[in-house]
Amino acid sequence: MFKQLLIGLMIISGVLVTGLLLPAKLQAQAEAEPDAPIELPASPTFSRGKVLEILATDQTEIGGYSETYQKVRIELIDKQVIEADYILPLGAGTDRLLTTDLSVVVARQAGEGGVQYTVTDFYRLPSLLFIIGLFVVVIMVFSGIRGVTALAGLGFSIWLLLYYVVPSIAQGADPMTISLISSVVIAGIALYLAHGFNRRTTLSLVSTLITLSLSVVTAISFVSVTRLFGLGSEASIDIQYGALKDVNLKGLLLAGIIIGALGVLDDITTAQTAAIEEIHKANNTLGFHELYLRGMSVGREHITSLVNTLALAYAGASLPMLLLFTVYQQPLWVTLNSEHIVEEVVRTVVGSFALTLAVPISTLIAAYWYGQKSISTPLQGTQKTVKSSQ
Repeated sequence: MFKQLLIGLMIISGVLVTGLLLPAKLQAQAEAEPDAPIELPASPTFSRGKVLEILATDQTEIGGYSETYQKVRIELIDKQVIEADYILPLGAGTDRLLTTDLSVVVARQAGEGGVQYTVTDFYRLPSLLFIIGLFVVVIMVFSGIRGVTALAGLGFSIWLLLYYVVPSIAQGADPMTISLISSVVIAGIALYLAHGFNRRTTLSLVSTLITLSLSVVTAISFVSVTRLFGLGSEASIDIQYGALKDVNLKGLLLAGIIIGALGVLDDITTAQTAAIEEIHKANNTLGFHELYLRGMSVGREHITSLVNTLALAYAGASLPMLLLFTVYQQPLWVTLNSEHIVEEVVRTVVGSFALTLAVPISTLIAAYWYGQKSISTPLQGTQKTVKSSQ
């Protein structure tokens, strides 16, 4: 049964992986039927450099607001020395002022008045790489080879999102279809890389795929009932009025909810399956019913803790938006009724719904599998008696 299940999952994954050819097909269609060319302003080119000198720091008025302005001399990475403008973001503190020896990102824009250089941001990549490196070291020290393979699974997931999911949706593919294909592929590869190619992982994968299917139905139902259209963020509005205006925003919202739910499911299904297996190893006389009851005792603790964790994670990510609503002169019920708020609530509820369903589903599947391998006490006692008589 285990080998047949494994072969079936491999066939399904192979069929789904063929969906990765979709971007190339879409690109070929776009080249066959090109749209009318749209003239866009020339994009700036970017470089990085080091601030050599602060030439001036003053106040300037932009759009009726007084903002801090700096003129600086910068040495770019190609050793060219240029002068650039820098305007602090509105409301930024003095810690955002440029100082000498600071690494920055510089935009070069050609215009009617000549070439203009503007400092757009601090250069943060070295610090980011240090943080990521520290994270990798901690994972490797405390998780060993499993930590390394888990990081490989994480790397694959990020690669798939950046080079398959995003380009496919940008080229006009249905976000729901793309998210389902990528979720199944991510679930299979990431789980096996992180936890090994074994029976426990396969049971976890089966539980994940079943729960993910139910989560898709839940997400579609909840988004439809609340009449959400994917306009709950500034990024979505920019997409609607920008070069990607043909993207299905409602489908994009559903795709984001599904991929977000997948991250919750991996944790729950592997933990519950592992708990059942360890209970079985500790006492291999326990049958299906007893394994399920003990597994659910552990699972309920997962549910109560992760629901709170998930809600706080979404609330933390939405804190600036929640703070912005406090300045609006409107009743609380109007604020709560807005698409911005309802989107986040639906994300949280679908994720919580998924993890709640994942517990009994993964516990049921694991308890059924290991319950079949239980050793009955009478038989074990008979075997001991026979052995002692011999």
